[in-house]
Amino acid sequence: MADNSDINYGSQAIMDTVNLLQKEVQASDLQSVPFDIYSNIATVIEALKVSTFEGLGCLIRNSVVELLSESIDLLFETRYQKMIDAMEAAREPSTSTTSPTDYSKLTDEEKYFLEAARDLGKRRREILNAVVIGSPKVLESLSREISSKQLVIMFLKPMEQFMGVDMNKYGPFSQEDVTALPSENARSLIEKKFAVELQHRV
Repeated sequence: MADNSDINYGSQAIMDTVNLLQKEVQASDLQSVPFDIYSNIATVIEALKVSTFEGLGCLIRNSVVELLSESIDLLFETRYQKMIDAMEAAREPSTSTTSPTDYSKLTDEEKYFLEAARDLGKRRREILNAVVIGSPKVLESLSREISSKQLVIMFLKPMEQFMGVDMNKYGPFSQEDVTALPSENARSLIEKKFAVELQHRV
């Protein structure tokens, strides 16, 4: 039988997260949060999931995990929106009343996200600028770049030989074979559960 202290830790984590969420919602600027908030919540959820409860204890445990997951998701989404608003404001400082993101208030996980979001915004501007200034060659270059991307995948089931989007032949493959394929082909196989991605794009 599991120790009820896991339930107590989970309940306290919910209250702490909800308090942080309330402060975040009430303020226009990004608020300070414990820098280990996400890892702490992950640790609590892990402890709850590996604990063995029976009957009513199991139902309570599941409810605590669900509430904790939802509360941390709401906290991240609220902070995420503020980060995005601040990024938009940085592009048009003369028309915005939003304060820039205070980098010191971000957790490492949020910094990881923000880095990807900035890259996404950069790519968006790159595409739109190429269209607006009338530069189809830039768009062709971007198209070639994405077409040349490859993913390393492992096959979950046998696959017959096929023609890739790059007009090269691939296969046949056996279960657990590992190979690099054009991103478009790899994504299609992953979505159809024929394969899993093993590493980031190369």
